[in-house]
Amino acid sequence: MLGDCSRRERQMLLGTTNKGGTVTESKTEATTSTVTNKDGSTTETKQETTTTSDGVKSEGTTVTQIQKDGTVTSKETVKASDSTGTTATKTTTLDAKGNVTTAAEAVVSAKAVTEATKTGGAVTIPLDVTATKSASTAPTVSVSVPKTAESVKVELPVQNVTPGTVAVIVNADGTEKIVSTSMVTENGVALTLDGSATVKLVDNSKSFSDVPETNVFYNEISSLSAREIMIGKTGDKFDLHNSVTLNQIANVAGRIIGAVDVKNFNAGVAWGQTGGLKTGNVSATRGDVLKALYIAAGSPAVEDTGILARFKDSASIPADMTAIAAWAAQNGILKGNTDGAAGLSKYVSRGQACALAGRTMGTLA
Repeated sequence: MLGDCSRRERQMLLGTTNKGGTVTESKTEATTSTVTNKDGSTTETKQETTTTSDGVKSEGTTVTQIQKDGTVTSKETVKASDSTGTTATKTTTLDAKGNVTTAAEAVVSAKAVTEATKTGGAVTIPLDVTATKSASTAPTVSVSVPKTAESVKVELPVQNVTPGTVAVIVNADGTEKIVSTSMVTENGVALTLDGSATVKLVDNSKSFSDVPETNVFYNEISSLSAREIMIGKTGDKFDLHNSVTLNQIANVAGRIIGAVDVKNFNAGVAWGQTGGLKTGNVSATRGDVLKALYIAAGSPAVEDTGILARFKDSASIPADMTAIAAWAAQNGILKGNTDGAAGLSKYVSRGQACALAGRTMGTLA
């Protein structure tokens, strides 16, 4: 059935839909051979070459071995279709008891890093995995990057990606840490690596009684809570409608860029103070939140503030907030109130703060 296919297989069957809405048709040629081994196991080798209508070719080999006890091991190797030389191998094992484990290895080429640096994009690993709810059973992807690369942004395709899907770095000593700056993309999760690393893909989505899937802030709250950028008041309640505090938003802003450890709240307050933010356990306004997020984004220069004319209270926006508000409006972060005002002096709820922070994370991707 089509629903049981991998993303790559679905694209082979249906063609790839481009961002502009057009469909690139593809043709796949496959050969399969099966060998019965001396120990009674069987080995099936399937080689596929897919060529799109615009001439892009990708090659893949899948070797499936079935042991006498019923254990099935499938090893799929794919070479990136962009001619950069990036390759990936995914090994999936189904043991006799029905347990499934997945591990992948990827080698990012120097050419791929160079091309991604030119465009500001990410190197896409040419194999997808399925995230799990538990870190203990989550698929691991060992990514090798060129030693000459200072940092590399990679995209790890995930079949069942959700707003709460996160990347988790597995350290050499076995400890694990959620990458708060990992971003959900259309096809998976993107993150920046400072050298080769082992990564797990985990669906760390939280369930809050006051944030149903129909809530307008559901995606942003799912994303931020999964990354522990903004956690719930309790395990079951997010505390959606209460005001966000200055101390909380300083932590949120510092965490979305990885400047503040999620487990050190006081460090987040100190980061905010160093950046010139007001702090304290008092309610934050929309202006306070936007300033914190603007600083987190690197305080980008804004030459044209004409976009602020769309807000009916534009004349009352303080001079020191003009560039910040214009930046936020230009990037779709500030959309204003239902009455058409920017409302920078209005207090912000925790749900609204998540929406603003989530949109900011999108600009940093």
